[in-house]
Amino acid sequence: MNWSDIWVLYRRELRSAFRDRTIVMNGILVPVFMYPIMMWVMMTGLMFVLGQMDRESSRLVILDPPPEHSALLDTLGAQTNP
Repeated sequence: MNWSDIWVLYRRELRSAFRDRTIVMNGILVPVFMYPIMMWVMMTGLMFVLGQMDRESSRLVILDPPPEHSALLDTLGAQTNP
């Protein structure tokens, strides 16, 4: 089989594929529009979650600390969020 036969067969298959609307829709148009929309939704959700995390403060409970850690406890006690 020579290259010209392969090229003719390739063009014929490609032409018949583009005639079918479902192949064009599902193979080309849906991904072209779907992937950017999905990325936008994911980035918007990520920014929302990061914004929520910035507003929340973590609470820390230290039970029965050893006396060697009194400086650490004083430092943690002095740091308060408004």
